[in-house]
Amino acid sequence: LGDMLRFGLQPDVISYSAAMSAVAKGQHWLQGLQLFENMQRSLLPLSITAYNTSISVCEKGHQWELGLHFLRKMRNLSLQPTQVTFSAAISACEKGHQWKLALQLLREMQSCRILPNTISYSAAISACEKSKQWKLALQLLHEMQSLHEKPDRICFSAAISACEKGHQWEPALQLLRVMRRSGPLLDAVCYSAGISACAQGQAWEQE
Repeated sequence: LGDMLRFGLQPDVISYSAAMSAVAKGQHWLQGLQLFENMQRSLLPLSITAYNTSISVCEKGHQWELGLHFLRKMRNLSLQPTQVTFSAAISACEKGHQWKLALQLLREMQSCRILPNTISYSAAISACEKSKQWKLALQLLHEMQSLHEKPDRICFSAAISACEKGHQWEPALQLLRVMRRSGPLLDAVCYSAGISACAQGQAWEQE
């Protein structure tokens, strides 16, 4: 952006959004939000893309409250949240250990007739895992499968870890078996969580 300004070029929304994403990946979320403020001051029309990026920046910085603030601001401006918007907001809540808000956003997403994708479900399941809500984690995993949304390694791993934290070795083993049939999905993290669940349930000989 600095080079553009030095050459007398005015950055557009896409340029600002790209810069915000770049600094957020480098753990510089404050700089990302500063760029958003600069974009506002430049009187550029703030698009859905700009707000999606700002929520993603908040997620990277573990700032779930700010992320929800931007979501509310979008609605106040009559900007319709998208699948990307909700997924980023759910991820922000997951990072902030706000499982109830994460599930609320997932349901709100569905009520807006926006289909959650693997990223949406993965973040919601991870939020449940962090808060030891193993029943909800399994419910979400089964729900996404019923909607023909294929769970990825993160979804399975989070669900197994939720079972481990809830001392539920039987469903943990069941998920491991499903993953093993899927081939490349199974990794050391999943096995570790499954073994830990069995150890807590004194069922280490099951697998």
